[in-house]
Amino acid sequence: MQTARYTQAPEGKNISYYAQISDLQGRYGQANAAMMADPDQSGDPTEIANRQQLALNVADDWVNGFLRLSKYSHLVDTTGIVDSTTNEPPELLTTAAVMYAGWWLSTSHGVRDYDKDNRPMNRYYADFQTAEQIMLRIQKIDTFKLNVEA
Repeated sequence: MQTARYTQAPEGKNISYYAQISDLQGRYGQANAAMMADPDQSGDPTEIANRQQLALNVADDWVNGFLRLSKYSHLVDTTGIVDSTTNEPPELLTTAAVMYAGWWLSTSHGVRDYDKDNRPMNRYYADFQTAEQIMLRIQKIDTFKLNVEA
């Protein structure tokens, strides 16, 4: 059973594990996080919260997919990936999950800006690339250590 800091999830929705809506808002700002989660510009706070939560749940699955192919795979579905000093998910995984969720939310707006060298020019895709690099390092480099009981 995974134990982590939880916030109240929208009615009928699962609570995400690695990052919460407050983490998403902390990275991108409350107004930006709401705008990214509202592609139809309805302004409906329930729809916005539900979409933010969905992005965080998708990010959980994405992070777990990498972790299942790492030396931490046995922890994903048992005790959970928990920092041994804080008893919460490691901050590095929270950061990767938030960055992925932000990118995921931005894709509904069709954000695809690249420079002449095909490098991303927007923050969201750059965040996705950073998150992916974090997870690849955790997955592939045996010397990379999280402060968890592996």
